[in-house]
Amino acid sequence: MRIKFAWIGLIIFALANLTGCASVYTASKFLSAKSYLEAGEYDKAAIACEKALNSNQGSSPLRLNVNGVSVNADYFSYMCLGGSYQMLDKYDKSTEYWLKSIDAFPDKAYFSYLGLAELNYHYGFIAKAYECSLKAKETVGTKRYYEMMQRSVYDKDLFENAVYAAIDFYKLRLNYNELEEQIALNNRNKAISIAEQILNQKYKVHFGANGNGTTIDFINSGAMFDLNGLVKGDKVLSINNIAVTTEIEAMHEGNKLINQYGKTVRYKIERKGRIIDLEAKLIYPEVEQARVILEGLKSNKIANNDAQGPWIKILEPKSARGLKIVEKQKANFVILASGKDEIKTITVNDSACSISEANFLEQTILPGKVNKYAVSVPLAQGMNKYIVKVIDINGKTNQQQIEIEGNNTLTREQYKIYDHKVAVVIGINKYNPWPGLEYAVNDAESIRDKLKKMGYDKVIELYNRQATRAAILRVLGDDLLKMLGPNDSLLVYFAGHGQTEPLADGQEEGYIIPVDGALDNYQGTAISMTYIHSLIKKYKAKHILFVFDSCYSGLGLKRGGGQRSKGTFVMNMSQKTARQIITAGGKDEQAQESRGHGVFTKAFLDALNKNGENIMIKDGYILASDLGQFLRKQVGEKTGFSQTPLYGWLDGEGDFIFEINQ
Repeated sequence: MRIKFAWIGLIIFALANLTGCASVYTASKFLSAKSYLEAGEYDKAAIACEKALNSNQGSSPLRLNVNGVSVNADYFSYMCLGGSYQMLDKYDKSTEYWLKSIDAFPDKAYFSYLGLAELNYHYGFIAKAYECSLKAKETVGTKRYYEMMQRSVYDKDLFENAVYAAIDFYKLRLNYNELEEQIALNNRNKAISIAEQILNQKYKVHFGANGNGTTIDFINSGAMFDLNGLVKGDKVLSINNIAVTTEIEAMHEGNKLINQYGKTVRYKIERKGRIIDLEAKLIYPEVEQARVILEGLKSNKIANNDAQGPWIKILEPKSARGLKIVEKQKANFVILASGKDEIKTITVNDSACSISEANFLEQTILPGKVNKYAVSVPLAQGMNKYIVKVIDINGKTNQQQIEIEGNNTLTREQYKIYDHKVAVVIGINKYNPWPGLEYAVNDAESIRDKLKKMGYDKVIELYNRQATRAAILRVLGDDLLKMLGPNDSLLVYFAGHGQTEPLADGQEEGYIIPVDGALDNYQGTAISMTYIHSLIKKYKAKHILFVFDSCYSGLGLKRGGGQRSKGTFVMNMSQKTARQIITAGGKDEQAQESRGHGVFTKAFLDALNKNGENIMIKDGYILASDLGQFLRKQVGEKTGFSQTPLYGWLDGEGDFIFEINQ
């Protein structure tokens, strides 16, 4: 269902029908580009198209046929370069060539505008993505569009539908972000209006997948295929019981579904030699979330607090850390600030801060327009007190005080383990038809509270009816991809049901069960470890830890990361990547609950609260591998070994690090 990335099919189709009197060299480079695009080798395709572009000069440039229209081959070079650089994650170059392709062939600009929209969305520029989709709208539905589509092998309304689906998709994301911001700013009436707008909109379905024939080789994060857990390498065999054997057949059946928002579609796919039946819901999680929020606003469950002053978040330095004193030593402050009104000044002990732009993650930490501020102030021996003060243009103020101890020894502050710490916390009690749980939400909320005390910059929460499959996949498969940087950490905590499915080859597949998971359709309604593995490969974060208070097997774990070496072991582990998992138990075990908590989570909290002193490393660090070993022993003993946690590495040789003394 190559709706958004049909530029690849367009180029391949056109390159197969070379016309004109261009040089053999130019034609050969285009044919090379065609082969590289088909193989997904976008770096090589870009090189070939750059060479074709440079050689296609003179009085008789190579021309290619598009739906009966003869077009200068430079257009296809631009398309190839725009798309290839996009797939290679090169924003500036991709933007440059998408724009050139628009100028070269305005009648087909919807391809390029959709490419630009996806590019901007990938980088977190949702407003720009929406603007590009609106530009695409101007080029479909016209007389010229229908004339060309009459000669197309695709459905006549396919790309028009795709454009309108993209508009709906980006507009929904903008509206939902605005809804959350208005709630944070306590603008109750505005929030109600936005929630009602989200609920009253009729949506088209945006799939966002690219394939080689009917085999998926790329899925756009957050689009419908992604929300329903399809992964790279899946081969689509049928859609709603209609067999699809070619790309055109798949796109034809997919086009039928664009106007079926809210319906359920049945896919048959082949994945790693297995034939799997999927029932996928064509819904966006933000719509149901808006319904929950609206109910809360109207029933006063979401408080309408009085107007607040500006907000502050001190990123560096951390108050509990020491700083080494050297000659003319200074403490370097990095601060986030925002407010309902424009910020006028921020000072640290009366020293004015300079302003800079916050990154995507930092912009989500505080409500309103968030900027980053920095200043260096003197640091003396002993305890230093600092007052961080913010004033907006209306004179409203807010301030925080932190204390930093200066000394003459090397301390933790001399080595920065993470730039940002991000967590996702999910808890589900109210299952149906699965049996309900008693303490899963309480466990998740307790973990959330602890992580915030430990200085986590961003904690995303999903509880009970919020924790649908689509909502969880939206966060894991879309939001996090834009947030995380290469020196960040990610912790994902899930408290709920887990399940193991035996496979025909003797292996096993593990699943976590969302609130809307079915008892007899794990593949279509649960979240598989195969999908989680595919996500982990995409995250930029240095250290990733999944903690699941649920029991299942099929994790694909390996034991043992990096080897303990001489020197500072924590610092050694902090420099290597790590992707790790700890679960409450294995196959056929049940995660037990007692006295307000799951046994597993209670032991986890005890360790983070320093009751697990035997796993503490000096200076207040706990490594995930040591925590996994501790939990395996503690939980096993407390449950008579009817529940034994599992832990290990999915990838990497480092170790996720908990900084306890925050």
